[in-house]
Amino acid sequence: LKWFLKAAEQSSSTNAQCNIGLMYENGQGVNQDYKEAMNWYLKAAEQSHITSQYNIGVLYKNGYGVNKDYKEAIKWFLKAAEQNFANAQNNIGFMFDNGLGVDQDYKEAIDWYSKAADQNHSDAQYNIGVMYNNGEGVNKDYKEAIKWFMKSAQQNNILAQYNIGLIYLNGFVGEGDVNKEAIKWFMKSAQQNNILAQYNIGLIYLNGFVGEGDVNKEAIKWFMKIVL
Repeated sequence: LKWFLKAAEQSSSTNAQCNIGLMYENGQGVNQDYKEAMNWYLKAAEQSHITSQYNIGVLYKNGYGVNKDYKEAIKWFLKAAEQNFANAQNNIGFMFDNGLGVDQDYKEAIDWYSKAADQNHSDAQYNIGVMYNNGEGVNKDYKEAIKWFMKSAQQNNILAQYNIGLIYLNGFVGEGDVNKEAIKWFMKSAQQNNILAQYNIGLIYLNGFVGEGDVNKEAIKWFMKIVL
């Protein structure tokens, strides 16, 4: 913190100002203080520092150190998004998706998610998959959903991996033994401690959809992971 302060005071270094903000936000080397974090983010954001603009949006979105204000959050996300900051674009998509500070607009949401997804943003790719899966702002299309979930899952997004498993388990895509394909994706998610994935693996074994011999033991093993 001492050296960030020197840099921030001597040269108005926006990176140093942002890093001081992060340290106050996260309580690293100082007592956690969201208001002090906001003060430092503002110093950098007023000089068009993208990450600081985004971080201010997050503070307003969550009500950390300020009253929760979705409209103010969007204002700051837009400043960062206009500089092509993927996290901000994804958050704006989320706000339109859920009607936070704006009228709910699925098409506008998918437009913003797409801007972030084009930069390989895992959460945005997942969110597009959800919209195709649910038919929100687009026609319901499980093949298109799984395409976007796959992009996200390849970056180890546990929810994307889990949703791919669900699509196969429900027989919405695929041919032949879809249970094996389902359990493959549930396994990837379960290995990252996704309880729902672990539960579904247990059910698949319990119902005898995969496996040989005493599948009940395998089912119990997965159910035990949840309760222990």
